[in-house]
Parts: sequence; C-alpha cells; structure tokens
Amino acid sequence: MNVTRLEPYDTGHTERSEKDSRPRYMSGTTDAGETSDALIGLTGADPITVVVSAGTVEWTISPISAIQGDTAVWLSWPHGEVATTTSDTADPGITGLRITAPAGGACTWEVRG
Repeated sequence: MNVTRLEPYDTGHTERSEKDSRPRYMSGTTDAGETSDALIGLTGADPITVVVSAGTVEWTISPISAIQGDTAVWLSWPHGEVATTTSDTADPGITGLRITAPAGGACTWEVRG
C-alpha cells in the first residue's frame, strides 16, 4: 500500500525541537469508490482530528511495516459511512488512517494533529 507521511506545518521555525512539536496537517480528495493512500506519521501526544465530507475513515495501530506491506488490520471509525461532513478525534496512538470515498462521488478530507 502506498503511504503518505503527515508532516508538521511550515511555520518558519528552524530549531528541531520546535519543528517536532508543531501541529501536523494534510488535506486531499479521494475519487469516487477509491481509497486514499495510508496516512502515517500520526503518532504523538495530541489527539488527531479527522474531517471528511463523505465516505468512510479507517484507522490502524498496526506497525508501519504492516501498513506498507498491505497486511495491516484496519478498523472503521464509529460513524460508519457518512454522507455529510463529519468530524471526530482519534487516539494519538494510531499509526495510520485511510479514507474511502463513496461510490457515488469523490470526497474531501483533512487530518490535523
């Protein structure tokens, strides 16, 4: 499975300790009936907020190597498939997220933590 690492915002800080503690953010669009790349780099002290316009969000605590090897165990978020914009927070211990768009159309999403 393809993976995309969630990176810190670029706020102009140059010290490593400041960079490592910056909030992370990513947004994107997933085509109808498709599943996004797995988003990794989520682990941290802060809860992760997920906002999706429609579709299903899945999460995992499997190791990154399992995500990359397509053997991760994925669990659906408690909202199931949604048809309207929905937001929720996730435990900062998760190792990956992925978003599946509904068959009827693309969805937009953002993840921040």
